[in-house]
Amino acid sequence: MSDVPEPIVATLAGNGRMRADDGDDLGAAFLFPYGVAVAPDGSVYVSDAGAQAIRRIADGKVTFVAGNAPLGVTPQARKGGYVDGPAMAARFVWPTGLALAKDGSLFIADTGNHCIRRLQNGVVTTYAGARTPGNADGERLEARFALPQGLALDDDGNLYVADFGNGIRRITPAGVVSTLKQLRTKQGRVLGIDAKGAGPTLQIAYTEDDALHLWTPAGAQVVLASAKIEPVEDDLHAAGSFYGVTILGPKAVAVTDVLHNVVRFIRFGSKPFTTWPNSRIIAGAAREGNGAPGGYADGPPPASLVDIPLGIARMPDGNLVFTDAGNRRVRTISNVDPRGPVGPDLKGLYGPKDAYRITVIGDSFTFANVLWQESIAGRIETALKAANAAGKPIFVSTVRLDGVPISGQASFISEHLGDGQTDLVVMLIDDITQAHEMNRQDLRNGRWRTVTPGRLLALQRSLDQRGTHFMIVVIPAARSVSLNEVPEIGAFNDGQVTAVSFEQDNDRARQIADFYQRAGVHALVLLDSMEKFEATAGRISLYNMRDIHLSPQGSSFVGDRIAEEIERWQPWSPNALP
Repeated sequence: MSDVPEPIVATLAGNGRMRADDGDDLGAAFLFPYGVAVAPDGSVYVSDAGAQAIRRIADGKVTFVAGNAPLGVTPQARKGGYVDGPAMAARFVWPTGLALAKDGSLFIADTGNHCIRRLQNGVVTTYAGARTPGNADGERLEARFALPQGLALDDDGNLYVADFGNGIRRITPAGVVSTLKQLRTKQGRVLGIDAKGAGPTLQIAYTEDDALHLWTPAGAQVVLASAKIEPVEDDLHAAGSFYGVTILGPKAVAVTDVLHNVVRFIRFGSKPFTTWPNSRIIAGAAREGNGAPGGYADGPPPASLVDIPLGIARMPDGNLVFTDAGNRRVRTISNVDPRGPVGPDLKGLYGPKDAYRITVIGDSFTFANVLWQESIAGRIETALKAANAAGKPIFVSTVRLDGVPISGQASFISEHLGDGQTDLVVMLIDDITQAHEMNRQDLRNGRWRTVTPGRLLALQRSLDQRGTHFMIVVIPAARSVSLNEVPEIGAFNDGQVTAVSFEQDNDRARQIADFYQRAGVHALVLLDSMEKFEATAGRISLYNMRDIHLSPQGSSFVGDRIAEEIERWQPWSPNALP
């Protein structure tokens, strides 16, 4: 299997010592790095809550930019206070959330002083609220907050405040504070927040300790710590306890999980297409039990370790930066591609006409527990681009239709891709899709054996008339590939699960494979290639051991095999057969 770029955790700044020292990035020291904000030039601002100060990481150096706190009783923290004025004379009490405006102004959640401060042109002022905690809307200096934490700005310049005692507050550019009742919380105990877009494109993500929320004008979604989340049978992938959040794309966020000491990539569901949210650890190593101890190690998960991850933001180059408070460091995560399946609005389904366009469609196997670069579609895109296949740009989209049988997928293709909108359709058929097909009322009692191939052939002919090629890819179940893949053995038998031996299961998979190879459509059957890979000394699990889906490595394996078949077939050639 070719190398797949995994998320990589690296240390941006901090040496881990209990000090508050400026200096070179890895020689500087933080006391308790908390919030983080990123400038367009890549400079990183950090609220060092323990030092009661704001720090800046730029050009390989860490410097103080605001805050002058005397030493406290112990070296772990400095004395806070409340002073406006020149930045290096200003005083804070436990500064946390940060948000950077387009004009370069830095907004600071001064949590212990219950107000919002602003650093502008080297001067710190009180922007909203006062030192007296409360809950009052109105003009910004008359408003009252209670332990404000996360901050975020939308594209219209509205400042959003995760006000721990009161819920989500908004400060307009005109300076009017209001409480956003439509952004629901439990008892107002909000922690982190991010905003992206404006007006009809506005997205707001915010966290409570046991809930992650995503709000858009079209509706609201929530992932609870106890919610069912993919991988659906993996307790280690329970949502955890959230703090910082940053929006990466439609339905996609990165969030810090302080309960398990990890950073997660979470994709919200898109019903009726995708049923469950998806969780993928991109930093740290989840271990058994809640409150898993943290640690310090760079590298890919699960080799990387973090300890009390808090604030998180996206950098101009697409990498993520987060504060690792327990290790007193600022860390980065690279190789996090947030692209994913097409949603019900079909945005991203159709590529540019000057590209060779490929659409991958299937059920939950199509895109489960993966980042784009690990996904089936992502691997096809990477391989064909590297080979300069088709002699033009490559565009790959993917559609995940949970619970939809083969005939339902064929109907979607006919309706949305049947008029030449794509150059190649790749339909994935796995045992779940097969079971749904066999369970259709009109296809029971074996009728699918004659009806389904006829529908696939008709679909292929229809697409071919519009200049679109069609292929099916048959993915076997884990239990039919290797005894090493699953601890329990079972098989689908006309929609029913029956405990059978591996030999019987494997034999049934071969019958299904042979059936589709004789169906008359262009078919790639993966059973043999998977068995050969399983027989090697360097095998890795192609399936998730706690879930029926492919593992990230398995998705990459399938994508690579499809890309190889497409290169061999060369459907873009004028002489290519259907």
